[in-house]
Amino acid sequence: YLKGFRVEGELRPRFGMVSSLSELRSLLDQLVDQPYPESVGDAPRGRRSHGRSVTLPQGWLDDPEELALVDGNDSGSGG
Repeated sequence: YLKGFRVEGELRPRFGMVSSLSELRSLLDQLVDQPYPESVGDAPRGRRSHGRSVTLPQGWLDDPEELALVDGNDSGSGG
């Protein structure tokens, strides 16, 4: 999470694609030391709207012991 820190444009997206600790260390070593950005330290992260209310399918909570089988086509993230 780099909000408020000055990070070179090409470096920032590479943090989201790290696949090992050594790769993360290599990226972190490229950052310039800088003080913690107090101005954004307590600011909310992510979306600032109230978001949407959660809607479950009809009967979803009727039997908490029931094993819900998910079709492979429905198990993706959708995003």
